[in-house]
Amino acid sequence: MKQFIEVEIQNGGKTLVNVDTICFLNTLKSGKVQIILTAPSANGSHFVNTNQSYEEIKALIQASL
Repeated sequence: MKQFIEVEIQNGGKTLVNVDTICFLNTLKSGKVQIILTAPSANGSHFVNTNQSYEEIKALIQASL
């Protein structure tokens, strides 16, 4: 689906993120990525903690465009 990426979130589930709402990526000490959003996600937060690395998220974003 164009403009969306499916990411693995910390609780083991998956969620879709609209790439137009991504403000920046924050690499955590664990090596995983926190996606900072310009608009609230479905649960009302402004970030999504993932189980994926920076390079994995970067590749997903590039493939979605």
